[in-house]
Amino acid sequence: MTPIIQPNSPIKRLERLDTGISFPFVFKDEDKNKRARQFAQTIVVDLFEQRCHRSFSRLSRYENDLANGIFFYVSEQLSAKWAQWNQQKQQRKVKSDVGATR
Repeated sequence: MTPIIQPNSPIKRLERLDTGISFPFVFKDEDKNKRARQFAQTIVVDLFEQRCHRSFSRLSRYENDLANGIFFYVSEQLSAKWAQWNQQKQQRKVKSDVGATR
């Protein structure tokens, strides 16, 4: 039995969350649906069907590894963004100090 997936639901749900995270892209609804469908297909077909052979117990074993991978990726991205923000903040401070001495 193939699970029913509404392709635009994950994107709409993410857009409704008040997380302060904005999407770095602007797509038409058709493009969002296509990307959501591709993501759902990755989860359902590639992970659940192919790797776990439709076994929920195997899927649950992957859960911690997936969570660790997601945490690592997000942590890495946040660290890079904070470093970039701190560098820009420092540059603004230097520019304001130079402007104040004139």
